[in-house]
Amino acid sequence: MSDTALDLLTVSKVAELLNVSESEVYALCRSGKLQHFRIGTGRGTIRICREDLHSFLTSCRTQETQKPAAPTPERQAKIAIRPFKHIALTGVLAVPPDEGDRAADSNVNSGH
Repeated sequence: MSDTALDLLTVSKVAELLNVSESEVYALCRSGKLQHFRIGTGRGTIRICREDLHSFLTSCRTQETQKPAAPTPERQAKIAIRPFKHIALTGVLAVPPDEGDRAADSNVNSGH
């Protein structure tokens, strides 16, 4: 039987149809997300049935989702307190220093 009789596609053709790399198609086959045939000895040659490709695409279809809900007041407060999670805040004052502290800091930094 030929590929056209069973409507089997090569990895290259599937990659072209999906506009992805061949390695992505191999990864989908390896993960079991895309059903396929292995034909031949050893690892064999991968062929993908057009119906299996259609089933895979149907399973990937997303539905319209609602926008995520606005953060709760508690969450909003956490975001306001710590907007940059990657910066550690140990030893940092939560309130800005007053003018007297700034003057003292400038004397230390200037060497006086």
